[in-house]
Amino acid sequence: MAPGMFACRTETELCFIAIVTGPNQVSVLYTNDPAADGVEQQPVSAQLSPTAQGNLGQHTGRVVMLTGRYSRQTGLTGVEVVDVAGPLLSFAIKSMLSGEGEIEEEEEEPQPPAKPQPRQQQQQQRR
Repeated sequence: MAPGMFACRTETELCFIAIVTGPNQVSVLYTNDPAADGVEQQPVSAQLSPTAQGNLGQHTGRVVMLTGRYSRQTGLTGVEVVDVAGPLLSFAIKSMLSGEGEIEEEEEEPQPPAKPQPRQQQQQQRR
């Protein structure tokens, strides 16, 4: 990422941008956690921290920002939900990732030539 650009609340915070795929499962789209190299390959287990309110299942299908720790053995643990994208933003992100949301540049259609004016109208316009 470009300098000064980061997806988390602060530059030093470890976070995960993910799609919630089930009550305790996410598909990670982005993380800045060096221990999570390759985590984007498959859905992973995500266990909320004991102090977290609610559950991930209520956000199924949505894109979320999470904090927590990742390990290959246990998945994401100590998960806190930082933010949840609304339905439209979640749809847009998932569409872009699937390639269905790509914006294609439309070619401009050539304009038909102007219709020739009858001689009478041309003569009246000259006067």
